[in-house]
Amino acid sequence: MMKSICVLDVKNSEVALANFAQKLLTVLGGRMVLMSDDRPETRGLAEQLRDGLVQGGGTVFCMEGGFESRIVSASRLLEADGAIYLTCDSACRLSVYGANGSPLTNEEEQQIARATPASPTQTGVAVALSQTDAYLSLARRIGGSFENVAASFASPNASLLRFARQTALALGLIERNKPRFMISCSGLIAAAEDEQGNVYPHERLLTLCCACELADKQPITVPFSASLTLTELARRNGVALQRSFAGGGEPWQTDGVLLVFRLLHHMSKSGRSLSSLFGSFAFPNEKRTVLSFGGSLDRLADRIPCEEAVTQTDDLLFIKRKNADAVLTRQKDGRRCCLEVQAFDAETARELCGELERAILTFSDK
Repeated sequence: MMKSICVLDVKNSEVALANFAQKLLTVLGGRMVLMSDDRPETRGLAEQLRDGLVQGGGTVFCMEGGFESRIVSASRLLEADGAIYLTCDSACRLSVYGANGSPLTNEEEQQIARATPASPTQTGVAVALSQTDAYLSLARRIGGSFENVAASFASPNASLLRFARQTALALGLIERNKPRFMISCSGLIAAAEDEQGNVYPHERLLTLCCACELADKQPITVPFSASLTLTELARRNGVALQRSFAGGGEPWQTDGVLLVFRLLHHMSKSGRSLSSLFGSFAFPNEKRTVLSFGGSLDRLADRIPCEEAVTQTDDLLFIKRKNADAVLTRQKDGRRCCLEVQAFDAETARELCGELERAILTFSDK
């Protein structure tokens, strides 16, 4: 999950943070969630940001000492207009989210950069909030039972690792070296090593979890860029599969910790190991490349033969054919696009990718 990140110059942090906070209120709205990591140097900065939000007339829900994925969960629970996570390691960074923990759009980023802090009509309020119980309940609900499942966890974040391990053991997990689930410091990204030593990145784990849901006849909503396999699985199982520009519809689709818990749930329910789960689905061949492109995706779509072409604010183009899908995503710099192609055989993926590359390289807006 992508979010907007900025590095903070702490020399003039008090003025800068108050100004930044009020810009966020102007663009995103008055209900904000604020969380910091557990480092002492971060707390003072979080207090400055909190004061700026309150002075700007906002309602700010404050949480301390949490890992980042918790703020996405809290934002969704509170139906917040925006969220900010502060962390300090080699530098001080602010991660900014939009409504309900969603990534900021390019338009929102530009509006924040141009915004003039509004003069508040009244002082806001800060509310101290504990997310521990709510997040723990969510993890337990998504995990269910880990009976007869063995696994281990790894993470550079000690508090996250402690949370994942203790919660999993309480749900019945047996500790064993493999499979091993690696969770990022933020808690947003996960990877895994199965019993045979195969390593799977986050996107492969997410696709596997969605496939397991569909095999269990659970209707789900996935991003437009989700694997082609899921469409075929949904058709085969008679299950509704929706694709959305807003992203996935389940909390485990935007949270690495919860994704791991949901996979452990499927391992327990099916009685399969992680390697066996992967072996039970035929995933498509994929090809990915980044190309220089500053033209209109809308106009490009008119030149590509396909069954369906869908665009979103000229930042994303989804192309559907009978035997393949493609997604073009404009990069933040506006001068490049990422091309991802999925097909059930390598030759088809290679052919479509080559065709789209030629269309992009020879495209003219004129």
